[in-house]
Amino acid sequence: MGTFSDKFGEAWRDYNTDGVPATGPYEPEKSVIRAIGPALDTSFGALTLGVTPYATVADLPHSPVPSDGTQARVFDDPTPTNNTFWIVLDGAWAIDTGLANSIRGATGPTGPTGATGATGATGAKGDTGDASARDAGVGGNEIMTDVGLAPNGLDLRKLERFSARRNAFIATDIMTATQAKWKNVVVGWGHSGLAGTSAINNPITDPYISERMFNTLAQGQILNQLLVSLGNDWEVYNHGISTQPAASIAARMGAIPIRLTVTGNSVPASGTTANVTAISVNPINPANGQIVVSGTINGSKVRLTNPSGTVRIEQAPGAGSALAVPAGSLFIPATAGLENAINVIWLDRNGNDINAMRYLAGRMAAKVRGGRYVFLGDWNIGLAAAPSEPPGSGNYIAMDNINIAYRQMFPLNFFDFRAFLRGDYPYNDTVQPSAFTVMGLTPTSTDNADIAAGYIPTVFFDGGHPIDAGYTACARFLANYFFVEQGWV
Repeated sequence: MGTFSDKFGEAWRDYNTDGVPATGPYEPEKSVIRAIGPALDTSFGALTLGVTPYATVADLPHSPVPSDGTQARVFDDPTPTNNTFWIVLDGAWAIDTGLANSIRGATGPTGPTGATGATGATGAKGDTGDASARDAGVGGNEIMTDVGLAPNGLDLRKLERFSARRNAFIATDIMTATQAKWKNVVVGWGHSGLAGTSAINNPITDPYISERMFNTLAQGQILNQLLVSLGNDWEVYNHGISTQPAASIAARMGAIPIRLTVTGNSVPASGTTANVTAISVNPINPANGQIVVSGTINGSKVRLTNPSGTVRIEQAPGAGSALAVPAGSLFIPATAGLENAINVIWLDRNGNDINAMRYLAGRMAAKVRGGRYVFLGDWNIGLAAAPSEPPGSGNYIAMDNINIAYRQMFPLNFFDFRAFLRGDYPYNDTVQPSAFTVMGLTPTSTDNADIAAGYIPTVFFDGGHPIDAGYTACARFLANYFFVEQGWV
């Protein structure tokens, strides 16, 4: 009996043996009717958490298995211990003990009468079945978990507090093991503003798992300075690629579909590559021999490379036979769960199409879970001493229009770094601090001349990109003001 209609049909069947009148009329049994209630509660509870319910383990999607971090709830499996929360880990379904225990710690089990904990200010009940929850009480925007070590090794035996803001990490005040794993992780997606001046280092060692893919923490980059500001208990990963167009950035993130065709409509067995003859969006653009984009086609693990201008594809090690790839097959990038992190996104200095930006930015924002993303604004090139894109020029107007669109689309998730570095409203020490205040600096006459001419001042900018002081100022503002106000730290 896998569906609720089946359960109701069983409880209120016409005859003792369903469909057999000769067995006599059936009088509904109260115990059978009552048994429907817990199943409904479980299913509706899973839906409330945004988790899809399935009747049995066999009903979970297996072909293909969803990406790591996908959660589900089984409620009517013949094996009672299977009726709990599940999660995809390392490409396979496993019981999500972190979520199940977190809910158990927040809502029950109920202890003996008289052991109820202090009620929170908003009326949330204390956990009467857990001594630590009884001691502390639970209320307001707090939740007590006492689940020991989660599968990923995180110790969740503490009181977690979450902001009540719209962009709080988990609006339901329940942190799963997957979400806890990514709570103190930042990933950057973008162009040279994120990539900085150094080449990408530390490529992934297993490109078929794509474990956070690669990181770069070169001196002067905004993400490196962000790590310094946040502290050693944070991880920061850099997916910035110099001169990369916005569509390719969105494709690498998995925010827009990538469809491709390969030579002979087939990828050979492991050890041999095939040429990609057509691709809707190239995620490795421009060519870069250090970048690997891993993913799947029809559930099979593959990776894309572009060392010299021709995108190539190969299967994961151990694939003993060719993989059929019909023309226009969908390639799904393996993001390794990065959508759960704080995503810092810097687009469009390499493309001024406002309509394309709106589409791509909207898709990228929707890809990030929990609303933990920030779009950084764009800038005009030049200085007062070396003018290039002054106010009124085509590129200056394009950058202004893109920033206006960001502000309209993401009013709480947009950081206008050009206005911040210039000291323009609201970053003029009224609503928010200016970059000069954050860095403890006073504008020089050269800086004032740059600002008057419509440029970012020399103390923060070299005419094309921010310099160390500019990156550091932006990172300090994000870590100490923006992230704090969003409830992310």
